[in-house]
Amino acid sequence: MFALVLWFVLNISVTLLNKVFFAKLDAPYPMVITSVHLAVSATLSCVVLLFTSRYGSSDVPRETQKKLFAMSFLFVANIVVGNASLAHASVPFVQMVRCTIPGLTAVANWVFFKKKYSTRTWVSLVPIIMGAMMVCAGEVHLTFNGLVLTLLGCVLCSAKAIVTNQVLVGKDKVGTVPTLRTVATLGCMELGGVAFYVETPFFYEWVPSATTATLVLLFFHGVQAFLLNIANFEANKATSPLVMTVAGNCKHVITVMASVAMFGSSMTAQGAIGATITILGAFWYSMEKQGAADKEKQAALTTTVYAEKEQLNNPGSVGIHSRQVAPISIETSKAVDV
Repeated sequence: MFALVLWFVLNISVTLLNKVFFAKLDAPYPMVITSVHLAVSATLSCVVLLFTSRYGSSDVPRETQKKLFAMSFLFVANIVVGNASLAHASVPFVQMVRCTIPGLTAVANWVFFKKKYSTRTWVSLVPIIMGAMMVCAGEVHLTFNGLVLTLLGCVLCSAKAIVTNQVLVGKDKVGTVPTLRTVATLGCMELGGVAFYVETPFFYEWVPSATTATLVLLFFHGVQAFLLNIANFEANKATSPLVMTVAGNCKHVITVMASVAMFGSSMTAQGAIGATITILGAFWYSMEKQGAADKEKQAALTTTVYAEKEQLNNPGSVGIHSRQVAPISIETSKAVDV
């Protein structure tokens, strides 16, 4: 839970500082700034691994490195496609469609990984999605390419959350810092060239005119991103891709509200109602998640008590009964996932 709260706070902080660079410091270069984030994250990850192995071994098997390469590609593709979609569709449309990512993630988990969700969990996603869409609602205009790119961006974002969880908690179980080191290094190499080509004025115009304090702030922004990535991986490992995407919708709503306070942005009555609906929906979802967790614990406890009774009644056959009961408890505990 701490990692999720930290991710939430850092995510809002990084987003708001992004807005400062884009609007206040005349640096509308999202790809370059993301490349800086990746470069700083890769460097600090290497430094951490030199001094401690608490967050995972620095040695990553070759087979696992292939998965990390795919993960870095998803990360970079999500950024590039997201930026490209804004050139062919209005910002409100892109944001509204991306609010559906929690639903898309739930469907992907259900189809490809056989995750089962209770009906109440499915229904609880509706206010989270609809409320966030109300907050983002605005003038909509798009081209066919804009629609395709926006939908593709949603798929990539959902896939990134799922693949990250698979790498961190699957059979490979790579540590958070080694994962970040590899993904950030590969991502910086993949995105750096694109950023240099697309956002060349950053290097020839913005950097020479930037003050030392601004450059230091950019480095601090990278450190923020490093901490955010660590918190993101830890939270994803401790929860699930669906929880992360639900938290992403809530983060977006809170960021809009913070922008109103910090930058004087306006929020309509519809937006305020949507924010309230999203937050209430997230609370409902968390209650359903807690209820499912309680049922899982109860099922495990019931199985344990049953096994102990069998051991007392049939001391000679305890091995047989315990082997028969244990798999049942595992399937029961995994029957409903939120």
